[in-house]
Amino acid sequence: MNKKALLSFVLFLTITFSGFAQLNISGEFRPRLEYRNGYMKLLNEDQSPETLIHQRARINFNHKTQLAEFNLSAQDVRAWGEEKILVDNNSFSVYEAWAQFQLNEQLQIKAGRQELVYDDERLLSRRNWHNFGATYDMLLLKHQNDVQQFHIGAGYNNEKWNSWWATPYDLDFFKSLSFLWYKRQLGAINASAIGILELNEKEESTDLYGRFTYGTNLDYKVAENSVSLQGTFYHQVGTETDGTSINAFMFSSGVKWKYHNKHAFGITLDYLSGTDETDLNNTKNKTFHKLNGAFHKFYGYMELFPINQQGGLLDFYLRLSGSALKGKYQISWHQFSLPNNVLDPVDIGVEPKVLDKDLGSELDLMYDISFKQGFGLKFNYSFFLAQDSYKKLVNKVDAKDFSSFASLMLIYKFKN
Repeated sequence: MNKKALLSFVLFLTITFSGFAQLNISGEFRPRLEYRNGYMKLLNEDQSPETLIHQRARINFNHKTQLAEFNLSAQDVRAWGEEKILVDNNSFSVYEAWAQFQLNEQLQIKAGRQELVYDDERLLSRRNWHNFGATYDMLLLKHQNDVQQFHIGAGYNNEKWNSWWATPYDLDFFKSLSFLWYKRQLGAINASAIGILELNEKEESTDLYGRFTYGTNLDYKVAENSVSLQGTFYHQVGTETDGTSINAFMFSSGVKWKYHNKHAFGITLDYLSGTDETDLNNTKNKTFHKLNGAFHKFYGYMELFPINQQGGLLDFYLRLSGSALKGKYQISWHQFSLPNNVLDPVDIGVEPKVLDKDLGSELDLMYDISFKQGFGLKFNYSFFLAQDSYKKLVNKVDAKDFSSFASLMLIYKFKN
Protein backbone atom coordinates (compact mmCIF):
# COMPACT_ATOMS: atom_id res chain seq x y z
CA MET A 1 0.00 0.00 0.00
CA ASN A 2 1.25 3.50 -0.87
CA LYS A 3 2.40 5.34 2.25
CA LYS A 4 0.12 8.31 1.57
CA ALA A 5 -2.83 5.99 1.06
CA LEU A 6 -1.99 4.14 4.28
CA LEU A 7 -1.81 7.36 6.27
CA SER A 8 -5.12 8.52 4.81
CA PHE A 9 -6.71 5.19 5.67
CA VAL A 10 -5.50 5.39 9.29
CA LEU A 11 -6.86 8.93 9.64
CA PHE A 12 -10.15 7.81 8.12
CA LEU A 13 -10.46 4.99 10.66
CA THR A 14 -9.66 7.36 13.51
CA ILE A 15 -12.27 9.93 12.55
CA THR A 16 -15.01 7.59 11.36
CA PHE A 17 -14.96 4.85 13.97
CA SER A 18 -13.60 6.48 17.11
CA GLY A 19 -17.13 6.77 18.47
CA PHE A 20 -17.96 3.07 18.14
CA ALA A 21 -17.51 1.06 21.33
CA GLN A 22 -16.47 -2.12 19.53
CA LEU A 23 -13.42 -0.40 18.01
CA ASN A 24 -10.59 0.12 20.48
CA ILE A 25 -7.90 2.66 19.62
CA SER A 26 -4.60 2.83 21.46
CA GLY A 27 -1.23 4.35 20.77
CA GLU A 28 2.27 5.06 21.95
CA PHE A 29 4.74 7.89 21.51
CA ARG A 30 8.32 7.37 22.74
CA PRO A 31 11.19 9.71 21.84
CA ARG A 32 14.59 8.59 23.17
CA LEU A 33 17.76 10.58 23.77
CA GLU A 34 20.89 8.43 23.45
CA TYR A 35 24.58 8.90 24.15
CA ARG A 36 26.53 6.27 22.22
CA ASN A 37 30.14 5.74 23.20
CA GLY A 38 30.62 2.22 21.88
CA TYR A 39 26.98 1.11 21.79
CA MET A 40 26.67 -1.95 19.48
CA LYS A 41 30.14 -1.24 18.08
CA LEU A 42 33.38 -0.31 19.87
CA LEU A 43 34.95 3.05 19.04
CA ASN A 44 38.62 3.66 18.32
CA GLU A 45 40.51 6.30 20.30
CA ASP A 46 40.20 8.77 17.41
CA GLN A 47 36.41 8.32 17.13
CA SER A 48 34.04 10.60 19.05
CA PRO A 49 30.84 9.49 20.80
CA GLU A 50 27.50 10.24 19.14
CA THR A 51 24.44 11.87 20.68
CA LEU A 52 21.11 11.46 18.91
CA ILE A 53 17.35 11.49 19.39
CA HIS A 54 15.06 9.02 17.69
CA GLN A 55 11.43 8.16 18.24
CA ARG A 56 8.55 5.80 17.57
CA ALA A 57 4.94 6.87 17.15
CA ARG A 58 2.54 3.92 16.94
CA ILE A 59 -1.25 3.75 16.67
CA ASN A 60 -3.33 0.59 17.02
CA PHE A 61 -6.87 -0.20 15.88
CA ASN A 62 -8.54 -3.28 17.29
CA HIS A 63 -12.07 -4.43 16.42
CA LYS A 64 -13.44 -7.43 18.28
CA THR A 65 -16.66 -9.44 18.20
CA GLN A 66 -17.61 -12.81 19.67
CA LEU A 67 -16.38 -14.63 16.57
CA ALA A 68 -13.59 -12.49 15.14
CA GLU A 69 -10.94 -9.92 15.91
CA PHE A 70 -9.09 -7.54 13.57
CA ASN A 71 -5.97 -5.56 14.45
CA LEU A 72 -4.13 -2.89 12.47
CA SER A 73 -1.04 -1.19 13.86
CA ALA A 74 0.90 1.52 12.02
CA GLN A 75 4.03 3.35 13.10
CA ASP A 76 6.43 6.10 12.18
CA VAL A 77 10.07 5.55 13.20
CA ARG A 78 12.72 8.20 12.64
CA ALA A 79 15.81 9.92 13.99
CA TRP A 80 15.37 13.62 14.57
CA GLY A 81 16.76 15.48 11.58
CA GLU A 82 17.24 12.48 9.29
CA GLU A 83 15.05 14.10 6.61
CA LYS A 84 15.00 17.54 5.11
CA ILE A 85 11.88 19.55 5.79
CA LEU A 86 9.52 20.23 2.86
CA VAL A 87 10.53 16.89 1.33
CA ASP A 88 7.96 14.13 0.77
CA ASN A 89 10.00 11.28 2.23
CA ASN A 90 8.39 9.59 5.26
CA SER A 91 8.96 6.43 7.29
CA PHE A 92 5.34 5.41 7.91
CA SER A 93 4.77 1.65 7.80
CA VAL A 94 2.50 -1.19 8.89
CA TYR A 95 3.67 -2.90 12.08
CA GLU A 96 0.80 -5.36 12.51
CA ALA A 97 -2.15 -6.34 10.31
CA TRP A 98 -3.95 -9.53 11.30
CA ALA A 99 -7.34 -11.14 11.75
CA GLN A 100 -8.27 -13.84 14.23
CA PHE A 101 -11.31 -16.12 14.07
CA GLN A 102 -12.89 -18.12 16.90
CA LEU A 103 -13.51 -21.63 15.57
CA ASN A 104 -14.88 -22.89 18.90
CA GLU A 105 -14.41 -22.18 22.61
CA GLN A 106 -10.82 -23.47 22.62
CA LEU A 107 -9.64 -23.13 19.01
CA GLN A 108 -8.59 -19.98 17.14
CA ILE A 109 -6.94 -19.25 13.82
CA LYS A 110 -4.90 -16.09 13.25
CA ALA A 111 -3.40 -14.84 9.98
CA GLY A 112 -1.34 -11.83 8.94
CA ARG A 113 1.55 -9.71 10.22
CA GLN A 114 1.84 -10.27 13.96
CA GLU A 115 4.17 -10.38 16.95
CA LEU A 116 5.54 -13.73 18.09
CA VAL A 117 6.23 -13.74 21.83
CA TYR A 118 6.96 -17.13 23.37
CA ASP A 119 8.41 -18.00 26.77
CA ASP A 120 11.29 -15.66 27.62
CA GLU A 121 11.74 -14.58 23.95
CA ARG A 122 15.13 -16.23 23.47
CA LEU A 123 14.17 -17.62 20.04
CA LEU A 124 11.13 -15.63 18.89
CA SER A 125 10.78 -12.06 20.06
CA ARG A 126 9.08 -8.75 19.28
CA ARG A 127 12.31 -6.87 20.22
CA ASN A 128 10.38 -3.99 21.73
CA TRP A 129 13.48 -2.05 22.82
CA HIS A 130 14.25 -1.26 19.19
CA ASN A 131 11.85 1.29 17.79
CA PHE A 132 11.08 -0.71 14.65
CA GLY A 133 10.19 -3.84 16.64
CA ALA A 134 9.81 -7.25 14.99
CA THR A 135 6.71 -8.80 13.45
CA TYR A 136 6.23 -11.86 11.24
CA ASP A 137 3.86 -12.75 8.39
CA MET A 138 2.36 -15.96 9.75
CA LEU A 139 -0.62 -18.29 9.85
CA LEU A 140 -1.25 -19.41 13.42
CA LEU A 141 -3.54 -22.09 14.86
CA LYS A 142 -4.06 -21.77 18.62
CA HIS A 143 -5.63 -24.16 21.10
CA GLN A 144 -5.92 -23.35 24.78
CA ASN A 145 -7.92 -24.21 27.88
CA ASP A 146 -7.47 -23.89 31.64
CA VAL A 147 -4.71 -26.52 31.68
CA GLN A 148 -2.61 -26.15 28.54
CA GLN A 149 -1.82 -24.13 25.40
CA PHE A 150 -0.79 -25.43 21.97
CA HIS A 151 0.20 -23.29 18.96
CA ILE A 152 1.13 -24.22 15.38
CA GLY A 153 2.57 -21.47 13.17
CA ALA A 154 3.80 -21.29 9.58
CA GLY A 155 5.02 -18.55 7.23
CA TYR A 156 6.46 -18.46 3.71
CA ASN A 157 8.14 -15.30 2.43
CA ASN A 158 8.57 -13.75 -1.02
CA GLU A 159 10.31 -10.53 -1.96
CA LYS A 160 7.46 -9.31 -4.16
CA TRP A 161 3.93 -10.36 -5.04
CA ASN A 162 4.20 -10.38 -8.84
CA SER A 163 6.73 -13.21 -9.20
CA TRP A 164 5.68 -15.71 -11.87
CA TRP A 165 8.53 -18.17 -11.38
CA ALA A 166 10.94 -19.05 -8.58
CA THR A 167 13.59 -16.39 -8.03
CA PRO A 168 16.20 -16.04 -5.24
CA TYR A 169 14.95 -14.44 -2.01
CA ASP A 170 17.52 -11.69 -1.57
CA LEU A 171 16.32 -10.22 1.73
CA ASP A 172 18.39 -10.99 4.83
CA PHE A 173 15.56 -12.96 6.41
CA PHE A 174 14.30 -16.53 6.54
CA LYS A 175 12.48 -17.91 3.51
CA SER A 176 10.13 -20.01 5.60
CA LEU A 177 9.43 -20.44 9.30
CA SER A 178 7.22 -23.01 11.03
CA PHE A 179 6.95 -23.98 14.68
CA LEU A 180 5.11 -25.98 17.32
CA TRP A 181 4.74 -24.68 20.89
CA TYR A 182 3.20 -26.40 23.90
CA LYS A 183 2.79 -25.03 27.45
CA ARG A 184 1.36 -26.66 30.56
CA GLN A 185 1.23 -25.96 34.27
CA LEU A 186 2.49 -28.94 36.31
CA GLY A 187 1.90 -28.01 39.92
CA ALA A 188 4.59 -25.50 40.86
CA ILE A 189 6.35 -26.01 37.51
CA ASN A 190 5.51 -23.89 34.47
CA ALA A 191 6.76 -25.99 31.54
CA SER A 192 6.84 -25.41 27.80
CA ALA A 193 8.39 -27.05 24.74
CA ILE A 194 9.03 -25.63 21.27
CA GLY A 195 10.30 -26.80 17.90
CA ILE A 196 11.21 -24.29 15.16
CA LEU A 197 12.09 -25.10 11.54
CA GLU A 198 13.74 -22.23 9.67
CA LEU A 199 14.43 -22.57 5.94
CA ASN A 200 17.03 -20.29 4.35
CA GLU A 201 18.22 -19.80 0.77
CA LYS A 202 21.79 -19.78 -0.37
CA GLU A 203 22.80 -16.50 -2.00
CA GLU A 204 21.76 -16.30 -5.68
CA SER A 205 19.95 -19.62 -5.37
CA THR A 206 16.48 -20.99 -4.65
CA ASP A 207 17.79 -24.10 -2.86
CA LEU A 208 16.50 -24.37 0.71
CA TYR A 209 18.58 -25.31 3.75
CA GLY A 210 16.89 -26.13 7.05
CA ARG A 211 17.85 -25.24 10.62
CA PHE A 212 15.77 -27.01 13.28
CA THR A 213 15.82 -25.80 16.89
CA TYR A 214 13.96 -27.57 19.66
CA GLY A 215 13.96 -27.57 23.43
CA THR A 216 12.20 -26.71 26.65
CA ASN A 217 11.73 -23.89 29.13
CA LEU A 218 11.04 -24.60 32.82
CA ASP A 219 10.14 -22.25 35.67
CA TYR A 220 9.79 -23.70 39.17
CA LYS A 221 8.50 -21.62 42.08
CA VAL A 222 9.38 -22.81 45.60
CA ALA A 223 9.35 -21.46 49.15
CA GLU A 224 5.96 -19.75 48.87
CA ASN A 225 7.00 -17.97 45.66
CA SER A 226 9.98 -16.27 47.33
CA VAL A 227 12.44 -18.48 45.42
CA SER A 228 12.20 -19.53 41.77
CA LEU A 229 14.40 -21.69 39.58
CA GLN A 230 14.65 -21.27 35.80
CA GLY A 231 16.05 -23.62 33.22
CA THR A 232 16.21 -23.46 29.42
CA PHE A 233 17.74 -25.87 26.94
CA TYR A 234 17.70 -25.80 23.11
CA HIS A 235 19.37 -28.11 20.61
CA GLN A 236 20.01 -27.07 17.00
CA VAL A 237 20.54 -29.34 13.99
CA GLY A 238 20.28 -29.08 10.20
CA THR A 239 22.38 -27.63 7.41
CA GLU A 240 23.91 -24.20 6.80
CA THR A 241 23.56 -22.60 3.37
CA ASP A 242 27.18 -23.56 2.62
CA GLY A 243 26.32 -27.24 3.19
CA THR A 244 27.91 -27.54 6.65
CA SER A 245 26.03 -29.73 9.12
CA ILE A 246 24.80 -28.09 12.33
CA ASN A 247 25.11 -29.54 15.81
CA ALA A 248 24.76 -26.78 18.41
CA PHE A 249 23.01 -26.10 21.70
CA MET A 250 22.44 -23.51 24.40
CA PHE A 251 21.27 -23.62 27.98
CA SER A 252 20.41 -21.14 30.68
CA SER A 253 20.07 -21.82 34.38
CA GLY A 254 19.25 -19.37 37.12
CA VAL A 255 17.85 -18.79 40.57
CA LYS A 256 15.97 -15.76 41.87
CA TRP A 257 15.20 -14.73 45.45
CA LYS A 258 12.39 -12.28 46.27
CA TYR A 259 12.39 -10.41 49.56
CA HIS A 260 10.12 -7.82 51.20
CA ASN A 261 7.82 -8.24 48.15
CA LYS A 262 9.69 -5.36 46.52
CA HIS A 263 13.14 -6.62 45.57
CA ALA A 264 14.65 -9.65 43.85
CA PHE A 265 18.20 -10.94 43.39
CA GLY A 266 19.12 -13.40 40.67
CA ILE A 267 22.14 -15.38 39.48
CA THR A 268 22.09 -16.74 35.93
CA LEU A 269 24.47 -18.63 33.66
CA ASP A 270 23.93 -18.63 29.89
CA TYR A 271 25.95 -20.99 27.71
CA LEU A 272 25.86 -20.81 23.91
CA SER A 273 27.90 -23.51 22.21
CA GLY A 274 30.60 -22.62 19.71
CA THR A 275 33.07 -24.18 17.32
CA ASP A 276 36.53 -25.10 18.62
CA GLU A 277 38.93 -23.80 15.95
CA THR A 278 41.76 -25.98 17.20
CA ASP A 279 39.77 -29.17 16.56
CA LEU A 280 40.97 -30.02 13.05
CA ASN A 281 38.82 -33.16 12.90
CA ASN A 282 35.57 -31.29 13.37
CA THR A 283 33.40 -30.96 10.25
CA LYS A 284 30.26 -29.49 11.84
CA ASN A 285 29.15 -26.01 12.79
CA LYS A 286 28.71 -26.07 16.57
CA THR A 287 27.96 -22.37 16.95
CA PHE A 288 24.43 -21.80 18.28
CA HIS A 289 22.33 -19.36 16.23
CA LYS A 290 20.03 -17.10 18.29
CA LEU A 291 17.39 -17.06 15.50
CA ASN A 292 15.05 -14.06 16.01
CA GLY A 293 15.35 -13.86 19.77
CA ALA A 294 15.81 -10.88 22.06
CA PHE A 295 19.35 -9.58 22.63
CA HIS A 296 18.89 -6.44 24.73
CA LYS A 297 17.40 -8.15 27.80
CA PHE A 298 19.83 -11.10 27.90
CA TYR A 299 23.28 -10.11 26.65
CA GLY A 300 23.69 -6.60 27.99
CA TYR A 301 22.19 -3.21 27.15
CA MET A 302 25.32 -2.28 25.20
CA GLU A 303 24.26 -4.93 22.65
CA LEU A 304 27.82 -5.92 21.83
CA PHE A 305 26.92 -9.62 21.54
CA PRO A 306 24.07 -9.79 19.01
CA ILE A 307 26.24 -11.69 16.55
CA ASN A 308 26.78 -15.43 16.74
CA GLN A 309 30.25 -15.71 18.22
CA GLN A 310 32.23 -18.43 16.42
CA GLY A 311 33.61 -19.72 19.71
CA GLY A 312 30.27 -19.49 21.48
CA LEU A 313 29.46 -17.34 24.49
CA LEU A 314 29.48 -17.83 28.25
CA ASP A 315 27.55 -15.11 30.10
CA PHE A 316 27.49 -15.17 33.90
CA TYR A 317 25.42 -12.38 35.37
CA LEU A 318 24.00 -11.08 38.63
CA ARG A 319 20.80 -9.05 38.65
CA LEU A 320 19.14 -6.97 41.35
CA SER A 321 15.67 -5.60 40.60
CA GLY A 322 12.68 -4.19 42.38
CA SER A 323 10.65 -1.12 43.27
CA ALA A 324 11.97 2.12 44.75
CA LEU A 325 10.87 5.77 44.80
CA LYS A 326 7.60 5.00 42.98
CA GLY A 327 9.49 3.37 40.10
CA LYS A 328 11.20 0.14 39.06
CA TYR A 329 14.95 -0.39 38.95
CA GLN A 330 17.30 -3.06 37.60
CA ILE A 331 21.05 -3.48 38.12
CA SER A 332 22.91 -6.18 36.17
CA TRP A 333 26.56 -7.22 36.06
CA HIS A 334 27.69 -9.44 33.15
CA GLN A 335 30.93 -11.36 32.78
CA PHE A 336 31.42 -12.52 29.18
CA SER A 337 33.88 -15.19 28.08
CA LEU A 338 34.60 -17.74 25.34
CA PRO A 339 33.73 -21.36 26.18
CA ASN A 340 35.80 -22.72 23.26
CA ASN A 341 39.18 -22.16 21.65
CA VAL A 342 39.32 -19.42 19.01
CA LEU A 343 42.50 -18.75 17.04
CA ASP A 344 44.03 -15.31 17.39
CA PRO A 345 43.13 -13.47 14.13
CA VAL A 346 45.81 -10.81 14.68
CA ASP A 347 48.89 -12.54 16.11
CA ILE A 348 49.41 -15.05 13.31
CA GLY A 349 52.68 -16.97 13.38
CA VAL A 350 54.12 -20.36 12.60
CA GLU A 351 52.44 -21.78 15.71
CA PRO A 352 48.76 -20.74 15.92
CA LYS A 353 47.83 -18.90 19.11
CA VAL A 354 44.53 -19.11 20.96
CA LEU A 355 42.71 -16.08 22.30
CA ASP A 356 42.35 -15.58 26.00
CA LYS A 357 38.80 -16.57 26.93
CA ASP A 358 37.98 -13.39 28.90
CA LEU A 359 36.00 -11.04 26.61
CA GLY A 360 34.99 -8.32 29.04
CA SER A 361 32.41 -7.26 31.61
CA GLU A 362 29.42 -4.95 31.59
CA LEU A 363 27.31 -3.04 34.13
CA ASP A 364 23.72 -2.10 33.25
CA LEU A 365 21.58 0.31 35.28
CA MET A 366 17.91 0.92 34.50
CA TYR A 367 15.19 2.97 36.21
CA ASP A 368 11.60 3.11 34.98
CA ILE A 369 8.93 5.35 36.47
CA SER A 370 5.28 5.74 35.45
CA PHE A 371 3.24 8.88 36.05
CA LYS A 372 -0.47 9.56 35.71
CA GLN A 373 -2.29 9.94 32.39
CA GLY A 374 -0.11 7.35 30.60
CA PHE A 375 3.23 9.17 30.92
CA GLY A 376 6.47 7.53 31.94
CA LEU A 377 10.26 7.89 31.87
CA LYS A 378 12.90 5.20 31.41
CA PHE A 379 16.59 5.85 32.05
CA ASN A 380 19.48 3.51 31.47
CA TYR A 381 23.25 3.74 31.79
CA SER A 382 25.73 1.02 30.85
CA PHE A 383 29.47 0.60 30.51
CA PHE A 384 31.58 -2.19 29.03
CA LEU A 385 35.19 -3.01 29.88
CA ALA A 386 36.60 -4.64 26.76
CA GLN A 387 39.40 -7.17 26.86
CA ASP A 388 41.90 -7.65 24.02
CA SER A 389 40.22 -10.88 22.93
CA TYR A 390 36.92 -9.13 22.25
CA LYS A 391 38.66 -6.33 20.34
CA LYS A 392 40.35 -8.87 18.11
CA LEU A 393 37.12 -10.80 17.53
CA VAL A 394 35.30 -7.69 16.26
CA ASN A 395 38.32 -6.36 14.35
CA LYS A 396 38.72 -3.34 16.64
CA VAL A 397 42.24 -3.82 18.01
CA ASP A 398 42.70 -0.07 18.62
CA ALA A 399 39.33 0.36 20.35
CA LYS A 400 38.89 2.06 23.70
CA ASP A 401 39.03 -0.11 26.81
CA PHE A 402 36.01 1.71 28.29
CA SER A 403 32.74 2.02 26.36
CA SER A 404 29.47 3.44 27.61
CA PHE A 405 25.86 4.03 26.66
CA ALA A 406 23.14 6.18 28.22
CA SER A 407 19.54 6.79 27.22
CA LEU A 408 16.51 8.70 28.47
CA MET A 409 13.15 7.78 26.97
CA LEU A 410 9.82 9.54 27.40
CA ILE A 411 6.85 7.20 27.04
CA TYR A 412 3.24 8.22 26.46
CA LYS A 413 0.53 5.60 26.00
CA PHE A 414 -3.19 6.05 25.52
CA LYS A 415 -6.30 3.99 24.80
CA ASN A 416 -9.98 4.76 24.52
